[in-house]
Amino acid sequence: MVHILGGGIAGLTLAAALERLEVHWQLYEKNAAPGLEASGKNAGIIRTYESDPLIRVLAERSLKYYRDHEPSFIGCGLLIDPWEIEYAAETSQLRKFSHGRKTGYFLRDNGTVEPEAVINRLKNQPYLFGAIRLHTELKLRASDRQVAFMGAAIAEPDDRIVVCCGDGSVPLMQSLPLHWSPGLVAHRRTLYSFNDLEKRFENQPVEWDENSGAYWRYLPAEQAILATAGEQIPWDVTLSIDDSLPDEKALAILEKENPFLKREYLKAWRTCRRLMAMDNRPYAGADPYFTNLYWFTGLGGRGMSIAPALAEDLAQVISGRRHQPDHEQFLPARALVS
Repeated sequence: MVHILGGGIAGLTLAAALERLEVHWQLYEKNAAPGLEASGKNAGIIRTYESDPLIRVLAERSLKYYRDHEPSFIGCGLLIDPWEIEYAAETSQLRKFSHGRKTGYFLRDNGTVEPEAVINRLKNQPYLFGAIRLHTELKLRASDRQVAFMGAAIAEPDDRIVVCCGDGSVPLMQSLPLHWSPGLVAHRRTLYSFNDLEKRFENQPVEWDENSGAYWRYLPAEQAILATAGEQIPWDVTLSIDDSLPDEKALAILEKENPFLKREYLKAWRTCRRLMAMDNRPYAGADPYFTNLYWFTGLGGRGMSIAPALAEDLAQVISGRRHQPDHEQFLPARALVS
Protein backbone atom coordinates (compact mmCIF):
# COMPACT_ATOMS: atom_id res chain seq x y z
CA MET A 1 0.00 0.00 0.00
CA VAL A 2 1.17 3.51 -0.83
CA HIS A 3 -0.16 6.28 1.42
CA ILE A 4 -0.24 9.69 -0.28
CA LEU A 5 -0.43 12.75 1.95
CA GLY A 6 -1.95 15.69 0.08
CA GLY A 7 -4.55 16.04 -2.67
CA GLY A 8 -3.08 18.75 -4.86
CA ILE A 9 -1.85 18.18 -8.39
CA ALA A 10 1.19 16.23 -7.11
CA GLY A 11 -0.80 13.80 -4.96
CA LEU A 12 -3.56 13.30 -7.52
CA THR A 13 -1.26 12.65 -10.47
CA LEU A 14 0.79 10.25 -8.34
CA ALA A 15 -2.39 8.37 -7.38
CA ALA A 16 -3.39 8.14 -11.05
CA ALA A 17 0.09 6.90 -12.00
CA LEU A 18 0.04 4.22 -9.29
CA GLU A 19 -3.46 3.21 -10.45
CA ARG A 20 -2.15 2.63 -13.97
CA LEU A 21 0.54 0.37 -12.48
CA GLU A 22 -2.13 -1.52 -10.45
CA VAL A 23 -0.50 -0.53 -7.16
CA HIS A 24 -2.78 -0.17 -4.13
CA TRP A 25 -2.86 3.36 -2.71
CA GLN A 26 -4.79 5.67 -0.41
CA LEU A 27 -4.78 9.47 -0.66
CA TYR A 28 -5.46 11.66 2.39
CA GLU A 29 -6.56 15.29 1.98
CA LYS A 30 -7.19 17.55 4.97
CA ASN A 31 -9.71 19.78 3.15
CA ALA A 32 -13.27 19.13 2.03
CA ALA A 33 -12.10 18.74 -1.58
CA PRO A 34 -8.78 18.19 -3.37
CA GLY A 35 -6.84 21.05 -4.91
CA LEU A 36 -8.29 23.89 -2.84
CA GLU A 37 -4.91 25.47 -2.16
CA ALA A 38 -2.10 26.24 -4.63
CA SER A 39 -3.09 23.65 -7.26
CA GLY A 40 -6.55 25.10 -7.77
CA LYS A 41 -5.44 28.72 -7.75
CA ASN A 42 -2.65 28.84 -10.32
CA ALA A 43 -2.86 30.17 -13.86
CA GLY A 44 -2.82 26.73 -15.51
CA ILE A 45 -0.12 27.68 -18.02
CA ILE A 46 1.76 24.66 -19.39
CA ARG A 47 5.08 26.22 -20.35
CA THR A 48 7.98 24.39 -21.88
CA TYR A 49 9.99 27.59 -21.69
CA GLU A 50 12.30 26.78 -18.78
CA SER A 51 15.92 27.76 -18.18
CA ASP A 52 16.44 24.43 -16.35
CA PRO A 53 16.75 21.69 -19.02
CA LEU A 54 15.53 18.97 -16.64
CA ILE A 55 12.38 20.94 -15.86
CA ARG A 56 11.92 21.62 -19.56
CA VAL A 57 11.93 17.90 -20.39
CA LEU A 58 9.27 17.23 -17.74
CA ALA A 59 7.15 20.13 -19.02
CA GLU A 60 7.32 18.78 -22.58
CA ARG A 61 6.20 15.35 -21.37
CA SER A 62 3.38 16.85 -19.32
CA LEU A 63 2.29 18.93 -22.30
CA LYS A 64 1.84 15.72 -24.28
CA TYR A 65 -0.08 14.20 -21.34
CA TYR A 66 -2.55 17.09 -21.31
CA ARG A 67 -2.98 17.00 -25.07
CA ASP A 68 -3.86 13.32 -24.83
CA HIS A 69 -5.98 13.30 -21.67
CA GLU A 70 -7.21 16.75 -20.60
CA PRO A 71 -10.38 18.16 -22.29
CA SER A 72 -9.74 21.64 -20.86
CA PHE A 73 -6.36 21.93 -22.59
CA ILE A 74 -6.15 24.78 -25.10
CA GLY A 75 -3.18 24.83 -27.47
CA CYS A 76 -3.09 28.61 -27.67
CA GLY A 77 0.68 28.95 -27.70
CA LEU A 78 2.94 31.07 -25.49
CA LEU A 79 4.38 34.46 -26.44
CA ILE A 80 7.41 35.24 -24.28
CA ASP A 81 9.86 38.04 -23.71
CA PRO A 82 12.33 36.01 -21.64
CA TRP A 83 15.72 36.48 -20.07
CA GLU A 84 17.18 33.52 -21.93
CA ILE A 85 16.16 32.86 -25.52
CA GLU A 86 18.90 30.71 -27.05
CA TYR A 87 16.87 27.53 -27.33
CA ALA A 88 13.55 29.33 -27.75
CA ALA A 89 14.86 31.02 -30.88
CA GLU A 90 15.49 27.63 -32.46
CA THR A 91 11.95 26.35 -32.01
CA SER A 92 9.77 29.44 -32.33
CA GLN A 93 8.95 32.47 -34.43
CA LEU A 94 9.02 36.19 -33.66
CA ARG A 95 5.65 37.81 -33.02
CA LYS A 96 4.31 41.14 -31.80
CA PHE A 97 2.84 41.42 -28.31
CA SER A 98 -0.74 42.67 -28.08
CA HIS A 99 0.37 46.11 -26.86
CA GLY A 100 2.71 46.42 -29.86
CA ARG A 101 5.66 47.87 -27.96
CA LYS A 102 7.90 44.83 -28.34
CA THR A 103 8.37 41.52 -30.13
CA GLY A 104 8.67 38.14 -28.46
CA TYR A 105 9.14 34.49 -29.26
CA PHE A 106 6.00 32.50 -29.97
CA LEU A 107 6.06 28.87 -28.78
CA ARG A 108 3.26 27.41 -30.84
CA ASP A 109 2.86 24.08 -29.03
CA ASN A 110 2.40 25.49 -25.51
CA GLY A 111 -1.02 26.08 -23.97
CA THR A 112 -3.21 26.21 -20.91
CA VAL A 113 -5.45 24.02 -18.79
CA GLU A 114 -8.17 24.94 -16.32
CA PRO A 115 -6.73 23.82 -12.95
CA GLU A 116 -10.13 23.17 -11.40
CA ALA A 117 -11.12 20.97 -14.35
CA VAL A 118 -7.88 18.97 -14.07
CA ILE A 119 -8.38 18.45 -10.34
CA ASN A 120 -12.03 17.41 -10.77
CA ARG A 121 -11.18 14.95 -13.53
CA LEU A 122 -8.50 13.30 -11.42
CA LYS A 123 -10.78 13.27 -8.39
CA ASN A 124 -13.82 11.80 -10.13
CA GLN A 125 -12.34 9.22 -12.48
CA PRO A 126 -13.05 5.62 -11.46
CA TYR A 127 -10.35 3.94 -9.39
CA LEU A 128 -9.94 0.21 -8.72
CA PHE A 129 -6.80 0.19 -6.58
CA GLY A 130 -7.28 3.16 -4.28
CA ALA A 131 -9.52 5.91 -2.91
CA ILE A 132 -9.39 9.57 -1.90
CA ARG A 133 -10.15 10.25 1.76
CA LEU A 134 -11.15 13.84 2.50
CA HIS A 135 -11.17 15.65 5.86
CA THR A 136 -8.20 13.49 6.86
CA GLU A 137 -4.97 15.00 8.14
CA LEU A 138 -2.19 12.71 9.31
CA LYS A 139 0.90 13.39 11.38
CA LEU A 140 4.15 11.49 11.13
CA ARG A 141 6.48 10.11 13.77
CA ALA A 142 9.85 8.45 13.50
CA SER A 143 10.34 4.84 14.56
CA ASP A 144 13.94 3.70 14.09
CA ARG A 145 14.52 4.05 10.34
CA GLN A 146 10.84 3.99 9.42
CA VAL A 147 8.02 6.50 9.62
CA ALA A 148 4.59 5.79 11.10
CA PHE A 149 1.26 7.62 11.17
CA MET A 150 -0.52 9.36 13.96
CA GLY A 151 -4.15 9.86 13.05
CA ALA A 152 -7.00 8.18 11.22
CA ALA A 153 -4.97 5.61 9.30
CA ILE A 154 -2.57 2.75 10.01
CA ALA A 155 0.53 2.08 7.96
CA GLU A 156 1.86 -1.47 7.84
CA PRO A 157 5.66 -1.98 8.00
CA ASP A 158 5.91 -2.72 4.27
CA ASP A 159 3.78 0.28 3.22
CA ARG A 160 5.17 3.39 1.56
CA ILE A 161 4.38 6.96 2.65
CA VAL A 162 4.66 9.84 0.17
CA VAL A 163 4.47 13.47 1.31
CA CYS A 164 2.81 15.52 -1.46
CA CYS A 165 1.20 18.33 0.50
CA GLY A 166 2.95 21.50 -0.64
CA ASP A 167 3.51 23.95 2.17
CA GLY A 168 1.90 21.39 4.48
CA SER A 169 5.17 19.49 4.08
CA VAL A 170 6.93 21.95 6.36
CA PRO A 171 5.30 20.92 9.67
CA LEU A 172 5.71 17.26 8.70
CA MET A 173 9.41 17.85 8.12
CA GLN A 174 9.69 19.60 11.46
CA SER A 175 8.17 16.57 13.20
CA LEU A 176 10.89 14.21 11.92
CA PRO A 177 14.62 14.02 12.65
CA LEU A 178 15.63 14.51 9.03
CA HIS A 179 19.18 13.82 7.91
CA TRP A 180 18.93 16.38 5.11
CA SER A 181 18.24 20.11 5.02
CA PRO A 182 15.16 20.79 2.87
CA GLY A 183 15.76 24.53 2.45
CA LEU A 184 12.16 25.10 1.37
CA VAL A 185 10.60 28.54 1.02
CA ALA A 186 6.96 29.46 0.38
CA HIS A 187 6.12 32.24 -2.07
CA ARG A 188 2.88 34.13 -2.26
CA ARG A 189 1.40 34.81 -5.69
CA THR A 190 -1.89 36.51 -6.57
CA LEU A 191 -3.86 36.15 -9.79
CA TYR A 192 -6.23 38.90 -10.91
CA SER A 193 -9.29 38.44 -13.10
CA PHE A 194 -10.31 41.38 -15.33
CA ASN A 195 -13.50 41.77 -17.33
CA ASP A 196 -12.62 41.62 -21.01
CA LEU A 197 -15.48 43.62 -22.46
CA GLU A 198 -13.75 44.02 -25.81
CA LYS A 199 -12.65 40.36 -25.98
CA ARG A 200 -9.13 41.50 -26.72
CA PHE A 201 -7.57 38.17 -25.74
CA GLU A 202 -10.07 35.75 -27.21
CA ASN A 203 -8.20 33.09 -29.21
CA GLN A 204 -4.89 34.79 -28.39
CA PRO A 205 -1.77 33.19 -26.92
CA VAL A 206 -0.61 33.53 -23.34
CA GLU A 207 1.68 36.57 -23.10
CA TRP A 208 4.59 36.36 -20.68
CA ASP A 209 7.09 39.13 -19.90
CA GLU A 210 9.66 37.82 -17.46
CA ASN A 211 11.37 41.21 -17.20
CA SER A 212 8.35 42.68 -15.39
CA GLY A 213 7.13 39.33 -14.02
CA ALA A 214 3.80 39.90 -15.77
CA TYR A 215 1.71 37.42 -17.70
CA TRP A 216 -1.89 37.15 -18.80
CA ARG A 217 -4.24 34.81 -20.62
CA TYR A 218 -7.87 34.65 -21.70
CA LEU A 219 -10.53 32.68 -19.80
CA PRO A 220 -13.16 31.69 -22.40
CA ALA A 221 -15.78 30.50 -19.90
CA GLU A 222 -15.67 33.78 -17.99
CA GLN A 223 -14.89 36.21 -20.83
CA ALA A 224 -12.10 37.51 -18.64
CA ILE A 225 -8.34 37.98 -18.58
CA LEU A 226 -6.38 36.20 -15.85
CA ALA A 227 -3.18 38.09 -15.04
CA THR A 228 -0.43 38.50 -12.50
CA ALA A 229 2.68 40.65 -12.17
CA GLY A 230 5.71 41.28 -10.01
CA GLU A 231 8.14 39.06 -8.18
CA GLN A 232 7.03 36.26 -5.93
CA ILE A 233 6.80 37.34 -2.29
CA PRO A 234 8.41 35.05 0.33
CA TRP A 235 5.82 34.02 2.91
CA ASP A 236 5.95 32.41 6.34
CA VAL A 237 4.04 29.13 6.07
CA THR A 238 2.92 29.46 9.71
CA LEU A 239 0.92 32.60 8.84
CA SER A 240 -2.45 32.72 7.15
CA ILE A 241 -2.75 34.50 3.80
CA ASP A 242 -4.59 37.82 3.78
CA ASP A 243 -6.04 38.30 0.30
CA SER A 244 -8.76 40.74 1.35
CA LEU A 245 -7.06 43.53 -0.65
CA PRO A 246 -5.36 43.35 -4.06
CA ASP A 247 -1.71 44.32 -4.54
CA GLU A 248 -1.83 47.84 -6.00
CA LYS A 249 1.81 47.66 -7.14
CA ALA A 250 1.12 44.54 -9.22
CA LEU A 251 -2.01 46.12 -10.68
CA ALA A 252 -0.01 49.20 -11.70
CA ILE A 253 2.52 46.99 -13.52
CA LEU A 254 -0.24 45.18 -15.39
CA GLU A 255 -1.91 48.43 -16.46
CA LYS A 256 1.43 49.82 -17.65
CA GLU A 257 2.09 46.71 -19.71
CA ASN A 258 -1.44 46.60 -21.13
CA PRO A 259 -3.61 49.71 -20.70
CA PHE A 260 -6.84 47.70 -21.00
CA LEU A 261 -5.99 45.83 -17.79
CA LYS A 262 -7.32 48.75 -15.79
CA ARG A 263 -8.07 48.71 -12.09
CA GLU A 264 -11.70 49.56 -12.86
CA TYR A 265 -12.08 46.27 -14.79
CA LEU A 266 -10.83 44.12 -11.89
CA LYS A 267 -13.53 41.73 -10.74
CA ALA A 268 -11.79 39.08 -8.59
CA TRP A 269 -8.46 37.82 -7.33
CA ARG A 270 -7.08 34.71 -5.65
CA THR A 271 -3.92 34.17 -3.65
CA CYS A 272 -1.91 31.05 -2.92
CA ARG A 273 1.41 29.93 -1.47
CA ARG A 274 3.74 27.86 -3.58
CA LEU A 275 6.52 25.88 -1.93
CA MET A 276 9.88 25.56 -3.64
CA ALA A 277 13.42 24.48 -2.79
CA MET A 278 16.23 27.00 -2.62
CA ASP A 279 17.82 25.50 -5.74
CA ASN A 280 14.47 25.85 -7.56
CA ARG A 281 14.16 22.10 -8.19
CA PRO A 282 11.47 19.90 -6.60
CA TYR A 283 12.08 17.07 -4.17
CA ALA A 284 10.88 13.85 -5.78
CA GLY A 285 12.14 10.54 -4.50
CA ALA A 286 13.12 8.43 -1.52
CA ASP A 287 14.14 9.96 1.77
CA PRO A 288 17.88 9.26 2.25
CA TYR A 289 17.38 7.85 5.77
CA PHE A 290 13.83 6.59 6.36
CA THR A 291 13.29 3.44 4.35
CA ASN A 292 9.53 3.77 3.76
CA LEU A 293 9.31 7.54 3.18
CA TYR A 294 9.20 9.45 -0.10
CA TRP A 295 8.86 13.14 -0.93
CA PHE A 296 7.01 14.81 -3.82
CA THR A 297 6.95 18.48 -2.94
CA GLY A 298 8.54 21.85 -3.68
CA LEU A 299 7.19 22.12 -7.23
CA GLY A 300 6.73 25.89 -6.83
CA GLY A 301 4.68 27.46 -9.60
CA ARG A 302 5.35 24.56 -11.95
CA GLY A 303 2.95 22.03 -10.44
CA MET A 304 0.55 21.86 -13.38
CA SER A 305 3.45 21.91 -15.84
CA ILE A 306 5.58 19.07 -14.46
CA ALA A 307 3.52 16.99 -12.00
CA PRO A 308 2.08 14.47 -14.52
CA ALA A 309 5.51 13.51 -15.90
CA LEU A 310 7.30 13.57 -12.55
CA ALA A 311 4.54 11.50 -10.91
CA GLU A 312 4.93 8.84 -13.59
CA ASP A 313 8.65 8.54 -12.84
CA LEU A 314 8.09 8.49 -9.07
CA ALA A 315 5.38 5.82 -9.31
CA GLN A 316 7.80 3.57 -11.18
CA VAL A 317 10.35 3.91 -8.36
CA ILE A 318 7.88 3.51 -5.49
CA SER A 319 6.38 0.39 -7.07
CA GLY A 320 9.80 -1.18 -7.59
CA ARG A 321 9.60 -1.13 -11.40
CA ARG A 322 12.67 1.07 -11.47
CA HIS A 323 15.56 1.33 -9.02
CA GLN A 324 16.44 4.99 -9.64
CA PRO A 325 14.35 7.84 -11.05
CA ASP A 326 15.17 9.46 -14.37
CA HIS A 327 16.07 12.67 -12.57
CA GLU A 328 18.39 11.89 -9.69
CA GLN A 329 19.01 15.62 -9.30
CA PHE A 330 15.56 15.89 -7.68
CA LEU A 331 16.29 13.38 -4.90
CA PRO A 332 16.22 14.72 -1.31
CA ALA A 333 19.69 13.19 -0.84
CA ARG A 334 21.16 16.18 -2.67
CA ALA A 335 20.49 18.18 0.52
CA LEU A 336 22.19 15.78 2.95
CA VAL A 337 23.67 17.50 5.95
CA SER A 338 27.45 17.05 5.99
